Amino acid sequence: MAAPSTEPVISEDHRWHKRSEPHLKSASGEAVIQHHCGRCGRDIVTVRSGVRYAVYASALCFYRLDKEVTQRWLNEPCPGERLPNDDEDRKKFLSATWPRELTGARQA
Repeated sequence: MAAPSTEPVISEDHRWHKRSEPHLKSASGEAVIQHHCGRCGRDIVTVRSGVRYAVYASALCFYRLDKEVTQRWLNEPCPGERLPNDDEDRKKFLSATWPRELTGARQA
């Protein structure tokens, strides 16, 4: 499986709501940027290295989703609406290890 994308989050299909400056910090203090599509409800985070991951955004932290979900969400055009299958995808947490940069995110 290919590595997560490091290309800029730019898509004519998605309607990304994001800030240009990092606005959340991980438990380690590293800043991350959250991207939320207002059309389909998908959430992506970009870490300092530029790597992006599909995530489930809870009220207190981000939970990284498995690699297949990340690849699909980054490469598919926006479906234009919230999909029932995406709700199932949001339950597919990356097993075993959580990267420190995505756990315990808090307001910067």
